Amino acid sequence: MRELKYVGKNAIRIDGLEKITGAAKYVDDLDFGPSLLYIAVLESPYAHAKIKSIDTSEAENMPGVR
Repeated sequence: MRELKYVGKNAIRIDGLEKITGAAKYVDDLDFGPSLLYIAVLESPYAHAKIKSIDTSEAENMPGVR
């Protein structure tokens, strides 16, 4: 059996020092300010159905919706 290049080997952790010192940045640490946008996904209960129209008026009347 031939020697594998990566399987069974230790990986070099380029972020190891930041993680053990507490300096690592995680998603929750990021601040996007008021420019951050959110989306909502709605799935159709009907497989292979064609969308005829979408009523977005309720969402458009909510504060902060663009």
